[in-house]
Amino acid sequence: FSMFRTLSEAYKVCQLQGYSLHPHEAMCMATLGNAEALQLEAKIGNFAVNKEADFIIIDPMATDLIGRRVAQTKTIADELFLYITLGDERLVSRTYINGMLQYAQAPSANKKPSAEVKR
Repeated sequence: FSMFRTLSEAYKVCQLQGYSLHPHEAMCMATLGNAEALQLEAKIGNFAVNKEADFIIIDPMATDLIGRRVAQTKTIADELFLYITLGDERLVSRTYINGMLQYAQAPSANKKPSAEVKR
């Protein structure tokens, strides 16, 4: 399951209930919040020292639409919201499990090289 799609659906459900889910809150729910729900926060959920390091690297230029929108964002909250609402598995360029690279997206012939996003 895509955590980006799950967060997108959570955002929509919250909107229907009259609650605006902030992107920081949503990302916390997907990381440390899930660890706490499983009572594993001592081992996983953030980048604190001595925790297991399972994480992904996001490619902000994963699709043309996301790349154009990221270039227009002004805050990290705006960028996170963009990933939550438009993101899917294509955003994941690398996956690390216990600090070791387990997956790296193969470069696509159609994809332009990633550019740094200026803030």
